Amino acid sequence: MPDPLPPSPAQAGSSGRARRFWHHPVLPSLVLFALGLALYARTLGYEFLSWDDPAYVLDNAWIRELSWPNLIALFTRPVLESFFPLQSVSYMLDYQLWELDPFGYHLTSLLLNGLVAPLATVVPSLTPVLPCKPRPYRISCFLEPPRAHARDPEPGKVADGLRRFVIPLRSGDET
Repeated sequence: MPDPLPPSPAQAGSSGRARRFWHHPVLPSLVLFALGLALYARTLGYEFLSWDDPAYVLDNAWIRELSWPNLIALFTRPVLESFFPLQSVSYMLDYQLWELDPFGYHLTSLLLNGLVAPLATVVPSLTPVLPCKPRPYRISCFLEPPRAHARDPEPGKVADGLRRFVIPLRSGDET
């Protein structure tokens, strides 16, 4: 049986480009971002909810002005007996842009939620530069500087203190 004819240069080039496009590392991130936007886009038309939005946004005087005293209050005082300072700072920045228009707050939430999945595809590609293999319970990979993982011969040194305190967080886990 005769061998099939090889593809023409035009056919081979277009097939290779298409393959590279679908295997490009950015494409899964873009697809996941678009999927996240599509799933939550309907929330842009929602009003504020009556659960915690009044306390966090509508009645929260600390988010009304971008100032040091208000930032300090957001980081030192709980709202509704809970403590979420970064969420409150986000509301503060939203208020500067949108005042009390729910569309803006929902747009911020939509974009942040849309970014979660793409970031989940990017973070594993950072593993070669991290000092240890990241695991959900091992936050020290992101805290300590890249260096050899040999145990410090002087256990009292400050440089090794963070690693001994944070790793292992589960008993029996080795670094």
